[in-house]
Amino acid sequence: VKKWKADLDCKVDLKNGEKLPVLLLANKCDLIDRAITSSEIEDLFSSGEYLGWCEVSARQNVMVEDAVRYLVDTMIKNSEIPEEPATTEVQEKEEEDIVKLEDEKPPEQEKTRRKCCMG
Repeated sequence: VKKWKADLDCKVDLKNGEKLPVLLLANKCDLIDRAITSSEIEDLFSSGEYLGWCEVSARQNVMVEDAVRYLVDTMIKNSEIPEEPATTEVQEKEEEDIVKLEDEKPPEQEKTRRKCCMG
């Protein structure tokens, strides 16, 4: 994980020069016999620049959607720039680059969602 994170940090930067936001996901939390403990995950998290960490299960779909939503919400929040007067040409270009994401879930599904533990 450390090698992958270092490689990512060397190769990818945001437009503002900051590092790409990374959320550490520990998959297979549904297994009884785990290859890595929560304290080992916490050590990995503490040793890198991560937004947070979360135990997930792709097989049972535990916390996957919440983790991705947290990462995307954080990226969107970090990309918001204070409004400044801009020329019409710049405004038109910025509007072309905007992608609006909307939650399409029916309201009854929202009641069963769990929260993800982020750092």
